Amino acid sequence: MKKREFIIDCDTGTDDAIAVMAALYSPEIRVRALTSVNGNAKHSYTSRNNLNLVEYLGRDEVEVARGAEIPLYNRGDYYDSTHGKTGLGSV
Repeated sequence: MKKREFIIDCDTGTDDAIAVMAALYSPEIRVRALTSVNGNAKHSYTSRNNLNLVEYLGRDEVEVARGAEIPLYNRGDYYDSTHGKTGLGSV
């Protein structure tokens, strides 16, 4: 079966990290790249989280890039409330 190719654009906090791991290990999906956006944590953290996740899992074939730094719709200051300062708790 041919794998479907994806670019995942996410605000990698704990929930997105789990979803990305599921995609990376799915036999039906080939993740071509991860891009980061501002969301559950500040963009500087979500970008770093994507890179750290790919490096930790040894998936060097997955490209990592910074995406949009500001959201299209401003939800206000909601950082730290659910996902912690970095988006991955204290990791």
